[in-house]
Amino acid sequence: MIDTDKYKGHDLAKGRVGSDYNIYDRKGNIIFDADDVGSNMATLNLIADAPLLLQAYKQLRLVADELYLHIVGEPHMTLDELVAEMPWRDEEE
Repeated sequence: MIDTDKYKGHDLAKGRVGSDYNIYDRKGNIIFDADDVGSNMATLNLIADAPLLLQAYKQLRLVADELYLHIVGEPHMTLDELVAEMPWRDEEE
């Protein structure tokens, strides 16, 4: 299991990665300096674990698709279409 607590406080959601591997905000300011060893550890952990997270996501999608087909049988809509219509809540429970 992946310990997602170590990603709390990461900066990746706030910007984009440049060709120099720094992360920039919308104004062009560096919010993560790839050359700075004192940079945000949560961001470094998230970058390092990205392949693990992607693999876990792919496995969960396969399981979700199989469960959906098992429960619904011949679906009238795909799982993605069903999820898109769900009223998601922004608040944490």
